[in-house]
Formats: sequence, C-alpha cells, structure tokens
Amino acid sequence: MSRPQLTAVELSHPDGTTTPGIERERRTDSAGGHTQERVVVAVATDGDVTEIDTAASRVAAIDGQQAELVRDVLGDRVGDTDD
Repeated sequence: MSRPQLTAVELSHPDGTTTPGIERERRTDSAGGHTQERVVVAVATDGDVTEIDTAASRVAAIDGQQAELVRDVLGDRVGDTDD
C-alpha cells in the first residue's frame, strides 16, 4: 500500500525566518462576511511535531532535495494519522 504524496511547504514568519513542514489541511474560514484561506502545517519543534494553523499567504510549497528531506524527517510522523 502506497502512502499519498505529502506536500512539503515552507512557513514564513513575521521576523523573516522560515520553517519547513508538511501541509496537513487547507480550508476557508469565514466570519462576519470575511473569508480567509487557512493552512495547518506540521513542523518539527524540539523533537516533537507541532501543528500550526496559519494564513495560506504565509505558506509556499517547496520541492527538490529540501522537500525530500522534509518528507524524510516528518513524513512517517504525520502521514499515518487518520483524520
């Protein structure tokens, strides 16, 4: 059984730094007539996996060797959960 391809992404922080992670969920939130695209990104933090819910505009897909490294590090830890 093959695992679905996990999307490796880079999360941009307000201070200009970035954190690589795996996209877990993408959705649109709406309240009071306003909508916002949101993304949940799983990142490694001090040996644990943390999920960060953020604006989609702060998340960009990555590819190549960096994406493979992110999938190698986080893939087994986030790819086998049932949502």
